Amino acid sequence: MSRSISPSRGPCTPVSLPFTIFVFIAGPSAIPEDIQEAATVDGASPWQRYRRITLPLLRPALMVATVLNAIYVFNSFPIVYTLNDCNPGFLHDTTITFMYKLAFKRQEKDVGMSADAGVINGLLILLVVMLYLRIINWREETRR
Repeated sequence: MSRSISPSRGPCTPVSLPFTIFVFIAGPSAIPEDIQEAATVDGASPWQRYRRITLPLLRPALMVATVLNAIYVFNSFPIVYTLNDCNPGFLHDTTITFMYKLAFKRQEKDVGMSADAGVINGLLILLVVMLYLRIINWREETRR
């Protein structure tokens, strides 16, 4: 039985990388030019304009990109599965490959337990995202 491995199915290739590039390219164009011009008139260098104006105004878009990238990487299946397919047991598995092995690779084909693991995976991702957002808000409040 031969397996075809698609190189375009990596953890960041199909969705994550283009989205992140789009955020970095389109984000600065959404910043009003008046703000940049005012900073230039006030004598701000290009580095100061980027650090004090552009980056803080891109913060919401970068936060969304970071959260989505974390979810995409956390749920990446093809590369991890391809590298760990022959390993017995569950020691080298991520939650996604663990669910796949439970549902399709074990002799029992325990789809119910795989679904339970999927719920736990979703809750784990939710916890990580909530912790990230809490840390971001905490840092923002301490700067004010």
